[in-house]
Amino acid sequence: MNPTNNGVLWLSNKNCALFLSRVRSQIDMALQPIVDVRNGRTMAYESLVRNTADIGFSSIVDFFQHAHDHDVLFELEVELQRKAVAAFCQANPPPGARLFINLDARLSNHMIKFCAELEKSLAKCRLEPGQLCVELSKSNQNLNGPALEDQVGALRSRGFRVAVDDYGAGSAGLRMLYQGSPDFVKIDRFFVAGMEADARKRLFVSSVVDLAHTLGVSVIGEGVETEAELKCCRESRCDLVQGYFIARPTQLYSDLNASYDHVAAASQQPIHVLHDDEIRIQIEPYEVLPASASLLQVLKLFRCHPHQTVIPIVDGNGEPRGVIREVDIKPFLHSPFGRDLLSNRAAGITLASFLRSIPAAESSSSLPHLVETYQDRLQEGVLVTQDRKYSGFLPANALVKIINNMRLSEARGANPLTKLPGNDRILEFIDNSCMQGSSERLFCYFDFDHFKPFNDVYGFGIGDRAIIMFRDIIAHEMAGTGIFYGHIGGDDFFAGAVGDACSDLAAMLTRVRETFAHSVSSLYTLSDRERGYIEAAGRDGQSACWPLMTCSVGVLRALPGSTCAGVDGVTRTLASLKKKAKTMPGGIFEVTLTRGEVTTAPQAVCSAA
Repeated sequence: MNPTNNGVLWLSNKNCALFLSRVRSQIDMALQPIVDVRNGRTMAYESLVRNTADIGFSSIVDFFQHAHDHDVLFELEVELQRKAVAAFCQANPPPGARLFINLDARLSNHMIKFCAELEKSLAKCRLEPGQLCVELSKSNQNLNGPALEDQVGALRSRGFRVAVDDYGAGSAGLRMLYQGSPDFVKIDRFFVAGMEADARKRLFVSSVVDLAHTLGVSVIGEGVETEAELKCCRESRCDLVQGYFIARPTQLYSDLNASYDHVAAASQQPIHVLHDDEIRIQIEPYEVLPASASLLQVLKLFRCHPHQTVIPIVDGNGEPRGVIREVDIKPFLHSPFGRDLLSNRAAGITLASFLRSIPAAESSSSLPHLVETYQDRLQEGVLVTQDRKYSGFLPANALVKIINNMRLSEARGANPLTKLPGNDRILEFIDNSCMQGSSERLFCYFDFDHFKPFNDVYGFGIGDRAIIMFRDIIAHEMAGTGIFYGHIGGDDFFAGAVGDACSDLAAMLTRVRETFAHSVSSLYTLSDRERGYIEAAGRDGQSACWPLMTCSVGVLRALPGSTCAGVDGVTRTLASLKKKAKTMPGGIFEVTLTRGEVTTAPQAVCSAA
């Protein structure tokens, strides 16, 4: 910072009163919406400081550093949060919306006093503490464990929400997620930028989402600037998104919308919802209590509803904060002075003392993914939400029953040799993909070359080893990428993708072929490898020389807006393409469907890639 820049010589001396006066008169707050990734509804606004250059600061970092160096950081943060709350009220936010504010970690020693100032500002605008979320950024990662827990505890005890900002940008993000017990995690922009073209970024984001959801934490994809990034955030199961693609930060609060139609339009695609007949009957409509309830109300509810082992706790918007478990409060019920202790405010025991975070799942969650994610926490059950509001509870025994049924169903539909999805599930995937005409789709049929003579010479035991080898190769390439893969039978395999995963699958095909050709050669004898062929009878009974095994791939690409003529049309076309691929030098033959319907004569409606 150049203190004489723009003629603001006052910055070179320690006139703190003048600094704060300039902050009050010249610094403004911009608001940027945070929206539901599925429907574009505005769920929150983040407040962002503007006009710091007008009072002589070249960066926002210099602005806060100046306040810290001159011992007015607390006064600055108080003034900024007042401006943020006032801006939020002027924006006329939709019902249930929250305000996200950033807090400098260097205020940790003043947290109780700062919380009192927050409460004053909210009360002035008739807002509840639960409508404000404090973001803990990378600077907070320097706090040791107890200091971080004290900071979060001071916020939570007053009903404020907590978010971890820039997750993944620092080395202590996991520690903050564990010790901070936040309500929200914001994925750093680095991992969101260009994630449609980076499988590793998508894997990272999906893994963070799974971890956060298991801990009962909602995830915000930050810095979304393109439709492709929005779709990737949705496919990675982020809950909320924020960024220039949705709306830029603005000081013209009338420009802010209650919902953003272009987000909803980009997110429209069929999904397997949790509320299907398979488990709807398992969801229990447990009675809930507000976060403001007393412990005596908790005891009364357990007494009136003895079948409930937990009580979901919700905030003023109906969103779950966690649960009170009967097992945790039982010792007070059986203690001679337990009830008196719980009703004595001087004892300092509150509802928050028993509040426990457990997994929560939107009703639009995929059932298989839900089970896979939460299977290690089944004993706690899962809170079910509809549009982020509490709608029911899945008890542990119900989850166990659902998992057992699902695994039995998977076992019936799996290939007995490879344990990969078999024909039923492959056909189901193709059928579902055909209905997603607004997205790109890619269907791939893998078939070994020269497998029969190999099997005849080396026996079916070694032949099965070749099949298992190919399974391991595609599993290594495709697991966790959003690509579906299965085993048709014998030496035939299938892989398919929808949306952004299509480009990943296409890039894998040559690599899969080359890896298989190299690996499968180890199953031949040294002499056969050196010759490069084996001698065996063909289907006509005549002896012939057969090259070492490779694999061919028939590929059908259906661009957005094209129409697939159902499962039969796709499978017939793939069979034709697979035969054509065996005559191609590279072993891969792809056609692209741009309009019309898939037929068994793909050259008539598709152009060869």
